[in-house]
Amino acid sequence: MKFAHIEFIQKSYFTNFVFEVSKRTNVLDLSEIPIEALNARCRSTQLPKNAIKVIFEQLFTNLSDSEFDSLLGDICKESLVPNLLQFLRPNSSLIEALSGLGDVLKSFYGDSQVSIQFVGKNWWLVRQRELDNKAWFTASEIFTVIMFREILSALTHRTISYENAAIQSSATMIDRINSIDGFQQAQIFSSRPVTAVAIPLYILPESAVINKKNKGSLTIAKIEAANQDDFLRKFKSAIRPYISSGKVTIEFAADLVGIEVRTLQRQIKRCGTTFRNINEELLVDYACQMLLNTTWTSHQIAINLGYSDTSHFARMFKKRMNCSPKQYRDSKISI
Repeated sequence: MKFAHIEFIQKSYFTNFVFEVSKRTNVLDLSEIPIEALNARCRSTQLPKNAIKVIFEQLFTNLSDSEFDSLLGDICKESLVPNLLQFLRPNSSLIEALSGLGDVLKSFYGDSQVSIQFVGKNWWLVRQRELDNKAWFTASEIFTVIMFREILSALTHRTISYENAAIQSSATMIDRINSIDGFQQAQIFSSRPVTAVAIPLYILPESAVINKKNKGSLTIAKIEAANQDDFLRKFKSAIRPYISSGKVTIEFAADLVGIEVRTLQRQIKRCGTTFRNINEELLVDYACQMLLNTTWTSHQIAINLGYSDTSHFARMFKKRMNCSPKQYRDSKISI
C-alpha cells in the first residue's frame, strides 16, 4: 500500500508570492493564513497547497479581470519567472530549456506536472493537474496561461501572439482566456485534460536566453512520501503552521493535505502513532518555543493554544516533558 501524496509548495515561493501581491494591492485577507506560514524564522520550509489556494481565491474574487491579469503578469515577469529560470542550464535550446522547466516548477508548486509535448503538429507547454470546479482552480488556470506566456517571452525576448491554447475549464471560460494579452486571436480548446499553450513554430529554432545573475535562494526539494518516517515528517510539516491557533481537528488536517479522513487515520496508524499524539507533540513543541522565546506565562500560552481549562494543558505538558512548563523554562534559562 502506497502512502498518500501530501501536496506542498515551497514556503519561500509562497512568502515571495504574497509579498509581491501585497506590494501591488491591499485585497488580501491574511487572517486566513497562519502567521507561521509568513514568518521567515519558522523552521518549516514547505506549506500545504491549501495556503496558495486561499490567496488565488481572494484575488479572483476581489479583483476585476484586467486587474487580476495585470497583477499576475507583473509578478511573473518581475519576480517569479526570473527566479525559476535561474535553475535552468545556460546555452540550451528553447526545447531543452522548457523540458528542464518541469522539474523546477514541480519543486515549487508541489502537484504540478509541467512538460513539453508534441501533439497535432504543434509543440505544447503543458500542465497536468486534477480538475476542481472551484474559484481557486479557475484563478490558477488563468495564472498558468499567464505564467506560460511570461516564461516563453523571457526565454525568447519576444512578445508573442498565440494561436492555440487548451484549458480544463468549460467553454464558459473561453472568452475569459481570449481576454488575456497575447491570446486575443487564439483558438481556445475547453474541457481538455490539461492546461496548455501551443508554442508558435517560428520561435522553436531559437536558443533560450537564461540570465544567471542574482541567483535567488530558492531551493529544490522532493516532496514524495517514500516511507512511514517520510510521510509522518511531511504531515507534521503541513499542520505545524496552524498549531499556534490551537489543536487542529483531523477533519481540518485531512482537508489541508487533501486526503480522506479514514485514509489519513489508516496511514497515521501504520506509522505507529495516533492523530491525537501528533497533535499533542506539536502543541508541546510550540509551547516550548513560546516558553523560551517570549515572556508569556504558561496560562497565557495555554489560552492561546485553545485550552479553556489550563490545568489540562499543564498535565499534557508534564506527561510529555516530565516537568511543568515553569520548570522547563527555568531549567533552560539556567543553562
